[in-house]
Amino acid sequence: MLIVCIDSCLSLWMYTLLCSALQHWNRVLSSTITPRVLPAPELKQTTRTRDRVVLICQAPEGHLGTNFTLFRDQKPVASVVNQHGTETAQYTVTVGGGGLYCCLYQNNHGVYSGFSQYLTLNTQQHMLPAPTLSLQEDAGGVRRLACTGSAAFPGSVFSLYQVPYQVDGGGPLLLLPTDPTATQRIPVTRHHAVFPLPVQEGPSATWYRCQYTVLLGQDWSFSEHSQPLAVSTPRGPTPPSTTGVDWPLVLGSISAVVMFCCALALVGVIAYRKVQAVAKEKKKREEAQFWTKVRAKDHVVDYTLRPVSLDCQDWADTSTVPRTPLWNALSTFATQISL
Repeated sequence: MLIVCIDSCLSLWMYTLLCSALQHWNRVLSSTITPRVLPAPELKQTTRTRDRVVLICQAPEGHLGTNFTLFRDQKPVASVVNQHGTETAQYTVTVGGGGLYCCLYQNNHGVYSGFSQYLTLNTQQHMLPAPTLSLQEDAGGVRRLACTGSAAFPGSVFSLYQVPYQVDGGGPLLLLPTDPTATQRIPVTRHHAVFPLPVQEGPSATWYRCQYTVLLGQDWSFSEHSQPLAVSTPRGPTPPSTTGVDWPLVLGSISAVVMFCCALALVGVIAYRKVQAVAKEKKKREEAQFWTKVRAKDHVVDYTLRPVSLDCQDWADTSTVPRTPLWNALSTFATQISL
């Protein structure tokens, strides 16, 4: 009985140890062995111009691809390689010819994903009129981007794009935008959208475009892209330069001083003439008062004394008798009166 018990206990112990080892190796193999097929990516059309369309092949979240391949009618037409791995790849396709497009990706272990769903390009012949993109800034300093489309297509879906560019010897070379920075579907009563200005990094300007799409029947119709708009990061007030002479400021100061002197001289001339006029008026009043007093003191009395020894005939005609004043202004009471 003792031997049977020992054998049973030993067998049970070995069975438990073997099961634990198998479970451990199963976990190790599950964590190290890669799957045979990765999840399929998504292929989408993000933007288009009159003759080109931008396609994006995007891997599922958590998966990176080192090689993305685009297929047209089951034939590879373009490939994007990134040794460090990325989630998306961009393709620019020429419009025309139709066809079905799909894509797949490959990771750094050489494992391929499944094919994405097939995509048919939008091949509308005529683009809708291009919108207008402008920068708006209110009194509080908040800046916005306003995209105004055609009034004939209200209720559109507006998209704002940050345009990538390359700098060469002739300036920035603008590329076709990819994913929209922001998207708005506006009510049917409006034909414009306002986007908050995205946060900009660095002092260089950022280029933007906008576009609107309209559902006409069963298909979405795209507009032309707006003209690119460069938006610079706002800066604070520039301190005055201490190395050079600000000639406009100097000339403006001189002009202000000259105008002030001219105004001061004009005021002085007007005041001088006013004082002269008051002095002349006062002098006239004083002279008038003086002559009035003089005339009041110099009063002349003229008396005429007739002769008393005239006969009747002479008395009757006295027109020939000369009249002699009794005294003149220079006579006194001591002067003898002659008859």
